[in-house]
Amino acid sequence: MAADSTQTDSTFQAGKVDATLTEVRLPNGLVLDRLELRGQGLRVAPSPFSLSLSSPGSLKAVLSAASLAAFLEASSPSNLGQFAVKADDGLVVIDVSVQMVFVARVRIILRLVIQDEARLVAVLQSVSLPMAMGVVASQLASLNPILDSAQLPVPAQMKSVESKAGAITLTATISPS
Repeated sequence: MAADSTQTDSTFQAGKVDATLTEVRLPNGLVLDRLELRGQGLRVAPSPFSLSLSSPGSLKAVLSAASLAAFLEASSPSNLGQFAVKADDGLVVIDVSVQMVFVARVRIILRLVIQDEARLVAVLQSVSLPMAMGVVASQLASLNPILDSAQLPVPAQMKSVESKAGAITLTATISPS
């Protein structure tokens, strides 16, 4: 079979994409349980690797409370540990052991917000032990943004985030390129 002489690069193309990826590890170490991509005119370039669409598409990322707890456990300093995470009613509730002068179990309540359609950040709503506020605020500052659109495999503008039934679901529009 002869090669198509009109193709000048080594990109892979498909008319439509409707894909679900699971256990997607992002550069910051966060593992998305599921990443759904939908759109038209898919182009995959091998080097450097990139995905693009010819028209706007949709993206849905799902992060379970268990995956967020594992990420927090792996990325937190040794004075924070034993994370238990709940995602429900639009909030993320984290119970964590904090080592200060003594070890205390602290409940942290966060609200997730999208900034500039590009970053998912956690905003502190409350801390059950006021003397742990400094430790919690410092760690939160180092973790934010929880997700940056630059970490995603396609250019995307974040549109909505919800926290319910034990998971965080982010929706975004994939930009054509």
